[in-house]
Parts: sequence; structure tokens; C-alpha cells
Amino acid sequence: MRVFVTGAEGFVGGHLIDLLHARGDEIAGTTLSKELLGDHIPDAAKIVECDILDGPRLSEFISDFAPDAIVHLAAMSSVSIARTKPELTVQINVLGTLNLLEAAAKLPNKPRTLIVSTAEVYGAVAEGDCPIDENHPVRPQSIYAASKTNAETLASFYARAHGLPVVIVRSFNHTGPRQAPTFVCSSFAKQVAEIEAQRAEPVMRVGNLAARRDFLDVRDVVRAYLFAIENAEPGVVYNICSGNAASIREVLDTLLSLTNAVIDVQIDPAYLRPLDIPLLVGSHARFTAATRWQPTIPLTQTLNDLLDYWRG
Repeated sequence: MRVFVTGAEGFVGGHLIDLLHARGDEIAGTTLSKELLGDHIPDAAKIVECDILDGPRLSEFISDFAPDAIVHLAAMSSVSIARTKPELTVQINVLGTLNLLEAAAKLPNKPRTLIVSTAEVYGAVAEGDCPIDENHPVRPQSIYAASKTNAETLASFYARAHGLPVVIVRSFNHTGPRQAPTFVCSSFAKQVAEIEAQRAEPVMRVGNLAARRDFLDVRDVVRAYLFAIENAEPGVVYNICSGNAASIREVLDTLLSLTNAVIDVQIDPAYLRPLDIPLLVGSHARFTAATRWQPTIPLTQTLNDLLDYWRG
């Protein structure tokens, strides 16, 4: 396939490009700055600098490449950063998605377009209503989730009004090698690696350890995105998740079990969210029925690989 990827410099974008390159697909895409691209990005990938808020420039690049499929990953993806930059978050996640959809809809051969949303749109869900399926009401509790909810609405509109074959996926938490330390698993792994290397005092600063999340390996996630492009039904929303919940405490304990360092753990108020969701775990039954995708990488392996990445 000819696949266009926005946000090529991002954590998920890099892993998706790894997978596309290994398959022999032709790749193009955007990055906010080429300085942000990792060394793993193949030279054959046609990655150009483009802010997705620049609609005409984005449309030009997409039109020139004439993709079979588009994966829209460029976003403000950190809940904590989004909270401090609400206007920018809405611009990137809503207006940026609008620009992408408009560019795709103008093409004579409309590409299958994957819009990546988030499980955060569900908000706080009672334990009795878990695992969450796609019919559960959407009740965003953060500016990040609200912006993604609006992006979903735009995507659904373009599917109906313009006949664009759009698939929307709501991804639950995912982690793995190369993830930024602004996310909890990577933050923990980075702190452990720094302590092992004696580059930091043997104290880990953490936030709410009681919250439970549905964690996936990023490599399973990008496989799911390809399954979605190739097999999912356009106009439908799908959860991408493991179906299992692990507490942040379990993540921390697993990482501590992978090191010989003696580490003190301290709660740091700076890591606490004002509106934290106690439990977020989903059902991928609809997606698996449509595509036969299944998660394959256990969380222990993911965390081990993530720690080894930071050790390097």
C-alpha cells in the first residue's frame, strides 16, 4: 500500500513506520520538525516538515502522494500537557483533524482514513460497566478527551457527507520502547534506569498508584491500526485494548522486580491529576470480530523492553 502517516516523529508513528517498512509498503508523511525524527526512520520514507494546522500545505502533500490509506497520528497526546495548553490542544486535535479530513475528501480516489481517538472519551466508568464497549456513553473529563470527542464527530461527518471511508479507533493506554517519559510507564522505567546508572538518587517520585489501566504494547497497537485499515468497516468506531486492567502499582512493582537497585518510592503531588479516572479497561470484541486481531505481547515483556530501552 501507499500509506500516509501524520505525526511520523511520534512514539506510535515511529513504530507504525517500522512495521510498514518491514512489509514493503510505500510510506510518506508529516513531521513538525525533521530534527524530531528518530534514526530508525528509513530513508525511503518520504517525510516532510508540515504543521497540520497549515491546511493548504498538508493538502498539497497528501494530493502529491495520492495514498491508498492515511493514518492520522499527529496530535496533542499528553493529558497533562493538554491541561496546561487547552487552546493549542483544541487547535491541533480538532482543527488539525479537520484539515486532514478535508484534504483526504478532495482526492479523486478517497483513501481509507484512520482517525485515532482515545479511551479517555469515555470518562469515569463504574466498575460494573467494565469492560467498556463502544456503545458506552461518551463523557470526556479532560480537555484532551473533549478535543478527541470533537475530532470523532468531524470524522463521522466526513464519512457521511463526503463518502470518505473513515475508521475511528479508540486506543486505550499503550507503552513500549521509545515512549516519552511524560507517560507513566516510561517515566517509571526512565527513573529506574537513571538510578541503576547512578545518575539519580535512589528515589522514585510517583503519582496515583491505585488507578487501573488497560495497557497494550505499542507494537500490538500498530498491528491493530493496519488491521483496521485493511479489514475494519468504514464509519464504525472500534476499541483497541487488551481487555485486562493493571494498576499503576502493578506496573511499578514489575519494573522494580526487573532491577537489583534498592529504590525508595515517594508520592509526589506534582504527578497527581485533578480529575483522575479510577478504572479504564475495554473490550476489543467488536474489533476482533471484524479483523481477527488479538494482542500478543504480555505487559511484563513490554515493561522489560521499555526498561532496556532506557538503559541504552
